[in-house]
Amino acid sequence: MRTIFTSLLGFSLLLGVACSDGDPDNGGSAGASGSGTAGSGAAGSGQAGSGTAGSGAAGTTGSCVDPRTEPSLAPLTDAAGSGVWAGFQIDSGELFYGDLDGVYAQPIAGGARRTVLNQGVSMFKVMGDKVRVATATALREVPRAGGSATELNQLPLGHTAALLTPGGLVIHDQSFLEDEGTLSLLGYDGTAPSTIAAYTSKGGPPLHFAVLGDRLFFSAAPNNEQTKELMSVPLAGGTLAQVPVPSGLRFRGILGVVGSNLYAAAEDDFLKNTVMKIDAGGVVGSYVVNFGTAIRAVAAEGGVAIGGIEFLDLWKDGQAAGERVRCFEVGAGVSSPFPTIHDYAAAGKDVFFSIRTPEPNQNAIQRVTLP
Repeated sequence: MRTIFTSLLGFSLLLGVACSDGDPDNGGSAGASGSGTAGSGAAGSGQAGSGTAGSGAAGTTGSCVDPRTEPSLAPLTDAAGSGVWAGFQIDSGELFYGDLDGVYAQPIAGGARRTVLNQGVSMFKVMGDKVRVATATALREVPRAGGSATELNQLPLGHTAALLTPGGLVIHDQSFLEDEGTLSLLGYDGTAPSTIAAYTSKGGPPLHFAVLGDRLFFSAAPNNEQTKELMSVPLAGGTLAQVPVPSGLRFRGILGVVGSNLYAAAEDDFLKNTVMKIDAGGVVGSYVVNFGTAIRAVAAEGGVAIGGIEFLDLWKDGQAAGERVRCFEVGAGVSSPFPTIHDYAAAGKDVFFSIRTPEPNQNAIQRVTLP
């Protein structure tokens, strides 16, 4: 029974808060739909550093639009067969993305998609003229232009890839049948992994990894198998610390790193979702309530774009307030076991997102331009 419960819990958390390990800027959710034309509204703002939640919600003045039919959304490409799972990364004018079939790149200005690696991966990261990838068993690299993969290291038996960093691959050795595990860093030079820290996670293996400054952030359940906590530890190894969230909020998952801040999602006792901005020291600065299901925060021109399953908000520089620039509703009336929008990436005013829905236009990558 424990196995079934924790597996279902872990799966639901993964769907609720997707984490793109291949995206260096690892990022609210749909508001209620109304009638009329989609519009924008101001979000309530929180007080920086005060721990006082902002009032009001980022909202729209009308109903959501279906991004598959909205004229202002220009499709970039059809994603490969199984859909985008291994994340988005924009680098030097190209959008890189991976799925169960391979890793691909496409000019964000438009143009033909090219295959970087004809192999499904768990995650990838573009690093200069190389793309490093992790599979279930190995750490490899392939030329950015594409070609044959070179093996850099083997994952030790029983270990799982968690996050690609400039210094190596973060891995852990916890299964759903265990309550404890060890975080390690597997280098690109073929050497044995070095220990980062031991941890306890009663609700299944840790999730939602990100690096801010010299610290590794992740979610675990050290006290209760149904309650995730935001944890932090020096990437070079050291003592674990639990990041305190404001009173009345429960941590839900990491949305991404943008600049010098980490963005994370939480919820209160009434299941109202909240987006928090956290500095490298683990201090929650400002936050905004009533966001729904946030999945990604990415750097965008004019601020931080926060994308959810059915919306896209823009947070202005230096403010907690957000302007909802678009509200999405994909496949209304169509039953689907997957989130409507899976991932986001941004370059300037262009925001790219992947959609997984039943036909038509299944697994498309589309683009919206911020005002």
